Order: sequence, then structure tokens, then C-alpha cells
Amino acid sequence: MQFKKIPGLEEVKMRLREAVNSGRIAHAQLFGGPEGNAGIALALAYTSYLFCKNRTSEDSCGECPSCQKIAIHSHPDVHFSYPIMLSKTNKVATSTDVLPVWRTALQENMYLSINQWYKLQGEDNKQGIIGTEESQHILKKLTLKSFEGDYKVLLMWLPEMMNTTAANKLLKVIEEPPEKTLFILISAHPEELLPTIISRTQLLKVRKFTDDEIITELKNRGTEGNAQETASLSDGSMAKAIELSGDDTQTNQFFQLFVDWMRICFKRDVPASMSWVEELTALGKETQKAYLIYSLEMLRKSLLANVSSGAMLKAPKAQYDFLSKFSPHISLNDLPVISGHLNEAHYHLERNANPKILLLDLTLKMFATFKKAGK
Repeated sequence: MQFKKIPGLEEVKMRLREAVNSGRIAHAQLFGGPEGNAGIALALAYTSYLFCKNRTSEDSCGECPSCQKIAIHSHPDVHFSYPIMLSKTNKVATSTDVLPVWRTALQENMYLSINQWYKLQGEDNKQGIIGTEESQHILKKLTLKSFEGDYKVLLMWLPEMMNTTAANKLLKVIEEPPEKTLFILISAHPEELLPTIISRTQLLKVRKFTDDEIITELKNRGTEGNAQETASLSDGSMAKAIELSGDDTQTNQFFQLFVDWMRICFKRDVPASMSWVEELTALGKETQKAYLIYSLEMLRKSLLANVSSGAMLKAPKAQYDFLSKFSPHISLNDLPVISGHLNEAHYHLERNANPKILLLDLTLKMFATFKKAGK
């Protein structure tokens, strides 16, 4: 992986190159930024630059043995850790057990969302974890000597999904790292990490992509059709942009679920709400969480359409037509209440609440909110 293959973000790339060229490399670094950003890609480009024997002032060569191994995610001194679906049946206990899936995922798309990763594992109704056995596995790998006599690197994606035991074990090894060992934590929610881990890492903020950067990547992938609209709908997330530019089945499904739900809530139709809950429950927990985030975005667009009389609304035609009619019913006072209900539901879903009960309770709260607002 090379820096030049990542669109934009020149200010971040410069900081990473300067760290290597000056020899001031922090042993523990936290790449923090919103989901769907360039965290994984930057971490791999940085590692390639560090290991490359023929690097220039701007980039790795992309051709030496180290660069080639990192490009296919098989360098013996570069270790990965990421959330997995623990399974005794499928004998999945550590990230190594699904390493072939991970390598394939990165080859196809380095701008992964957690929901996309779960689907690639064949599970979207369970929540992944970086667990105790994983942390023990990491410690064992890092105590070994490097194969090629240089740095050992651990790239951990979404460290906030470690359980408490794993987080404490990682903290200990960060505090007393083996010689020439580099930790790169790539987090979508750094605030959820142990404060003691945050305090021992050097923070690198990875911003959202600009629309132009997203358009550049889509063109490089040969999926530039409606690139401008896709970029504007992606809110800086490359993962979302790539998903929107490809198969839009889920987006269409979410849109229809949202339309149906709002109509049910306005009518306060209890029998219809039961059917709607059954439909969403059948899709799996991670899809439910993604739907709640989608609903928040739709409500944000509704408010934007309301305050601007539709002038600032960017959406595909079907969405635009619906939101233009729906937006007058969502006021500035309604949004914090509704957003609070959705965020609370998302929080409890992450903590394994019963989805059927939770989604029905959420719908009944929406009934009450719309009724109180006189809708």
C-alpha cells in the first residue's frame, strides 16, 4: 500500500512521512476518526513506508519484497487484530481464524465499515468482539523476534470493541512494549477506549473525506456514475460512498422501511407496527443498528429540508420527493427528542437488548412523540 493510492489527506500523509524520516516514531499511535475513513489505508501505507528499503521522501517504492508482502497483507512482522464473531462451531476464537477473509476484504476495499465486515464473516445478527483469547494471542505474537530483523507492527482495527480483560492486557504491553514494536490502533470511537490507553498513545486525527476526494476514488474504481451525488450523500465516508456506488439494495430496503415506519407512527397503527417490527427483527442485529443510523440521517435531512424549504436537501429523487412532503412535520423541537430515542435504541442494541422488544418500545415512543407534537 502506498500513500499515493489514498485520495487527498495530504496533511496526514506528511505527518506520517516526517515521523519516519526524522526517526521520531511513537511506539503507540491512535488513528481516530469517523467510520469509513482512511484509517486502515493510512496505517498500511505508513507501515509500508517504514519497512520499505527503497523509499523516497514522498512514498514507499511499492516493489521491494516488504512492500509486496504488505500489499497482500502477508508480511510476517505485520500482525492484525479486529472484531470477530466468536464461534465454537466454526472454531473461531482469534482474528487469525478468519485471516483469509480479512485479507480478501482489504484487497477489495480498505474503507470498511463494521457492518460490511460482519457480513463478510457471514454474520450480521451478532456483535463482534476483540476478546481475552485474542489478547493472549497478540501478546504471544509480539514476544517473538521479528522475522526480518526490523519492527514488529500490530494494526488493531476498532480497539474500542475489546472486552475489559483484553483492554487491560493491551494496556500492559503498551506500557512495557517489546523492543522495536509499534502499535497502531485504528478507532472510529476513541472516546470509548480506556482513558489509560488513550493517554499512552499519540493521537492522529483522521478527518472525513471531502466530496472531491470521494469522487477521485470512485473514478479510480471505475464507478464514477453519479459520483457527485454519491459523494454528497456519503457525508465524508468512503465506505458509504463505495456501498452506494455499487449495490443499493440495502439502501432501497432501508428507505422503504423508513417510509413505512413514519406512516405507522403518524397513524399510531399498532397492528401495522407489530408487522414492521417483525420485518426489521428478521434482518439481524447489525442491520438493525445500521437502519437506526440511516433513520437518524433521514431525520437530519428532513430538518434540513424544512428549514431551507428543500433548497439544501441533497437526495435521490425518491427520497427527495418523500422528504419534501414529510419535512414540514419535523420541527427543530422534535428532532432532539426523536434522535434521543434512536440513539438510546442503538446503545441498547449494542448491549444485546432483545431487538423485538426494543424496536416495539421505540415505535411506541415515536407514537407518543408525534402525538405530543400534534402530528
